[in-house]
Amino acid sequence: MAGATPVKEITNLSQYMALVEGSHREVPFLLFRGQRTDETLLPKIARIHVAPLRDGVEKAMLVEFKRMSKPLLREETRSDWDWLALAQHHGLATRLLDWTQNPLAALWFAVQRSPDGAAGGVVWVFRAQEDAFCRSKPR
Repeated sequence: MAGATPVKEITNLSQYMALVEGSHREVPFLLFRGQRTDETLLPKIARIHVAPLRDGVEKAMLVEFKRMSKPLLREETRSDWDWLALAQHHGLATRLLDWTQNPLAALWFAVQRSPDGAAGGVVWVFRAQEDAFCRSKPR
């Protein structure tokens, strides 16, 4: 992949933080994703054994989530993207893939449980351009 950074093995927190701080000097806007295994970046719905998008499973789950949760919500949710984010927050398998600007939060997800197999957890770092993101309008 063009522009990919080589994999670096980290054995302690101070090494991790030094790497993060060095990366922030190069690119000020970074996103992090921690996983307990080094697997392809796939959202939860793509990891289940159903053809979710082709068969309309995701849409059906979202419709049911909306129906069941509307009475419990305080604010009006406006778009399907808002609904997907809310549904994912409550454990529904969606097409969204969680990223964070907090490198320690990503590290926690990488090491919170023992990894599957012998390999350790992994933290993915995405060097983003800040102007590539949409900002939601205040309500």
